[in-house]
Amino acid sequence: MRKFTITFWLIFIVIVGCSCDNKKDPGLIGPSSLEIQKSNAVRRELGIREIKDTWRFYYRKVTEETWNNGAYQCKKVAYWDNSYSKTKWEEDYYYTGKTFLSIPGDPGERISRELFYVHYGYGDKTFSINYMGLNASILTMLQKLESTTWGNRDEGDYEYGKDYSTADDVEWNAESLGQITPGYRAESNSEPLKLADQILCLLGCSRL
Repeated sequence: MRKFTITFWLIFIVIVGCSCDNKKDPGLIGPSSLEIQKSNAVRRELGIREIKDTWRFYYRKVTEETWNNGAYQCKKVAYWDNSYSKTKWEEDYYYTGKTFLSIPGDPGERISRELFYVHYGYGDKTFSINYMGLNASILTMLQKLESTTWGNRDEGDYEYGKDYSTADDVEWNAESLGQITPGYRAESNSEPLKLADQILCLLGCSRL
């Protein structure tokens, strides 16, 4: 009887263990090495920071995946759907380790981390950059570019310079844009990238 009981529990543990493996969180399953090589080849051609061998895949959620460089989440990649086969946009994040009060003097003020980021939309094929911090020199440098926003505008064929805020343009009107992020861009991608390299040099970081 005792031998039977031990055998029963061993079988039970094996079955439960296999069941848990089969129910592994799909969000923890990242791209394969081959998929990373292929996407990095595209990044290399476009001038986007590649996914490094030393980085750790963090998570996939709602068509977006996040990567961690060991210190912080350094890249986010968004896809058109949860097949994760076609890239919609991606952002690279560069934290300096410094902090600042986001709204000095406000009772609800909170501490934010100084951050610079580079956004590339595969829909409009345009680079945008932005900075979160209080460095006056950097804030002044960004004024050389055109102020813009991105969000769901990364979808489809985005026409540079067109006003997508009118009610007549239903596909692109303000109600359909979703989350909008401010940033800076120019007609030529070389301008924001050149400025990004200058700013990141001041912050002690390398873009690529």
